[in-house]
Amino acid sequence: MNERAGKVMLATGDLQTPVPLPGIGHGSPLTARFDGSADRVMVQGEDAREAAFMYTVQRGSTTGRWNPPRPLRLPPGCGPLDFGGQGEDGVVVRHHAGAGGTDLCWYDAGTGVCRVLHRDPGWVYGAALSPDRRSVVFLVGGPVSLSATVWVCDIDGSARPLHPPNGHAAVSLPAWTADGRGLVFSSAYGRDHAAVLHLDPVNGTHHVLYADQHDIGVRVLTGDDRLLILENRDGASSLALLDPLTSAHPIPLALPGHGLATVVRRPELGPGDELRVTFTAPGLPSAVWAIAPEREPRSLTPEAGIDRTWRPERFHVAAADSVRVPVLDWFPGEERGDGRPAPAVVALHGGPEQQWLLQDEQMFELFHQRGIAVFAADLRGSIGFGMHYSSLDDGVKNFDVLLDLEAVHSTLEQRGADPRRAVLVGASFGAYQVLLALAHQPQLWAAGVAVSGVSDPLSYLDQTRPHRRAQRELAYGSAERDGARMAEMSPLNAAAKITSPLLLVHGALDVRVPVTQSREMARVIGEAGGDVTLREFPDEGHRFASSANRAVRNQLVADFVTTHTRETTT
Repeated sequence: MNERAGKVMLATGDLQTPVPLPGIGHGSPLTARFDGSADRVMVQGEDAREAAFMYTVQRGSTTGRWNPPRPLRLPPGCGPLDFGGQGEDGVVVRHHAGAGGTDLCWYDAGTGVCRVLHRDPGWVYGAALSPDRRSVVFLVGGPVSLSATVWVCDIDGSARPLHPPNGHAAVSLPAWTADGRGLVFSSAYGRDHAAVLHLDPVNGTHHVLYADQHDIGVRVLTGDDRLLILENRDGASSLALLDPLTSAHPIPLALPGHGLATVVRRPELGPGDELRVTFTAPGLPSAVWAIAPEREPRSLTPEAGIDRTWRPERFHVAAADSVRVPVLDWFPGEERGDGRPAPAVVALHGGPEQQWLLQDEQMFELFHQRGIAVFAADLRGSIGFGMHYSSLDDGVKNFDVLLDLEAVHSTLEQRGADPRRAVLVGASFGAYQVLLALAHQPQLWAAGVAVSGVSDPLSYLDQTRPHRRAQRELAYGSAERDGARMAEMSPLNAAAKITSPLLLVHGALDVRVPVTQSREMARVIGEAGGDVTLREFPDEGHRFASSANRAVRNQLVADFVTTHTRETTT
């Protein structure tokens, strides 16, 4: 996908003949892939309210040019998960059935009939059709954070669970092998880091194809028996080709640098085993590269300047309960011109099941241009450091991140930063952690920025959509079981303790975290005489998908942090 002159474009092949996609909002998060042939592409995405849409783009048989996109009318409340392929307008969709349940359905776009394949009381996500279109593999959320169970469902509606037997492991959506007789995916069942497994969809037996000391992802290649291995090495990507029959050592694919590579769901190798990936790194915006075994990466976009990148430095701090917290010094070795300790931003990611990845972070660069150090903290609950670490903040254990933040703050001075001018900046779950820290550690933080964050988990669980509530209770706690503790620690209930300036940023169309969470926080702090600013974006949802809105948001945050980290002189 590419954004040009405010229009969303579909680029294929040589990337030089983009096709405009009318009716899609600028900045909408999109995915696209070929539908069984090189002459038809399916495009799917969500608008700011996370309502799903889908287009087909067909190449003309006589002209060879791409025709205008044709929308597929999805039933209300449905999100596309996979499509029929081979020129058929059949789509596997997820429908939110209410009361916390979800339906897996087969939708025939030609007749408009939507048939339920499987009804589940939990959270169904991800689906992949078998090559013969007789079966669908999908995931059902498990009883603990990050966990899921692999299910398979016949098109006639007969469903059964396959892996893992207890539903307590983190797994990725399986991909069918070319012959349709096997499933390949990554799973952390019985281990701390995810490995690549082969699963028999008939009897449910599995065996490990590849494992290492890092989390491993996998892609099944189109028209090739080999697998593409994607390894997460401390936030950076490592790619290789693996022959599953021999399980010999993977053949590495050199990337342009130390950063993040993104690959489509069913990649296809070109001549010489060339693979096209999207690559980004600190200081390097996303660009398309061609990589192949024993060859130097080749840029397919002229703006890809790999010489502008650098490598953040990883260090660890020990929390009071001995948990080791990984932190990235985003601009290591940099000093202000006068040599004095720099003001600092401690950045917190969302999720919480996410991780700071080595990619281009434009907001961080704005801080750097103003002489502000940036420390990207992967607090307990983050992924990429093993299943044990990612489970340390489940439920009301999420309050223990205050120990992590205290430890991070205590190490700022030895990292060349001024702890008296340290600001917390977070988005989504990271914004909730910002509010939690400002309310319960007011003496540590000079200011805070919370983007699209929860201020009161109890009211949030009441406001969130039914199908998401059970999954969100895994992160925030159960109102029925933990209500008293959640009320005690709620940032909204402790808002009068917040003495540091606070900037709240929220999209008015946010359906994941309603904007009322920020509005209430601003109201309570304001009535208590606190220093709070609320900035709403009327046309944005939770993700801030528009590049124009992201630029405004980033500048707003950078200005706020700069203002509240200036040294005062007597």
